[in-house]
Amino acid sequence: MLAGPAPQPLAAILLEHDSASDQLHAVGTLGGEMFNEFFAKYEFRLALDNGAAARQALQGSAVVTELENYCKQQVKC
Repeated sequence: MLAGPAPQPLAAILLEHDSASDQLHAVGTLGGEMFNEFFAKYEFRLALDNGAAARQALQGSAVVTELENYCKQQVKC
């Protein structure tokens, strides 16, 4: 949700800061986790788009992308 009340808030991502490397690391989630429900609902579409990789844990690193550059069809409620 980008506007209006969300029926279920997103889970918070727990981050740790490594002061030696000045890097952030995601170490867990807290709150309304709906990952299993998401994968159950969209499993077929995710498999078509991403194959088996859709449910695999990330290896290495991920690049943060601004929403405007990630998704052209933003849903505002």
